[in-house]
Amino acid sequence: MTTIIGIATSGMMTITMNRGTAPRRCPLFPLFSMRILAMSAAVVLLAGCVFFQPIHRLEAVSARPEGPSRVLAYRIVHDAPDHLALKIQYFYDGVRGENVFIGAITKFQGQSTGFWAYRPDSLLPGRHWAKVVINLSDEAPATHATDEVLMEMYAPGGAPFVSQAVPYRKMWQRVKPAA
Repeated sequence: MTTIIGIATSGMMTITMNRGTAPRRCPLFPLFSMRILAMSAAVVLLAGCVFFQPIHRLEAVSARPEGPSRVLAYRIVHDAPDHLALKIQYFYDGVRGENVFIGAITKFQGQSTGFWAYRPDSLLPGRHWAKVVINLSDEAPATHATDEVLMEMYAPGGAPFVSQAVPYRKMWQRVKPAA
């Protein structure tokens, strides 16, 4: 896995790369000359900083996935104290029609915490990416821990027809609104 963290200062950028060994520094270069940085994953440019989020593959990805509906991969897009944004790559076989969704919940020691609320994304037949944001529910305590995220495909009013759990430890904390 490669992690890239860039910090912009005075129009210059330092990129540190780590491939499971000692970090290596790349030479400084002007920030304005950096237009595209591609290393088989998405790079986001925010306020002069570059953040690299790896894709976690749950199975080998073929050019044409066939077979049953399933979760193929996921990426943590944003992790804040009170929410977690995921991009989920899925394959949907279309058997259950058009009114189907993907969502995610949090678990601790194999049990749902019940302290979550999420915004589901609708599914399209074939292989696509969906975005799901998990937030703290109104009933959540000021802080609590989770150790797993469960991604589920479902039709409204029915039981999930695909469930994929992945380990993800997080300490959730309610953020006070700005006064």
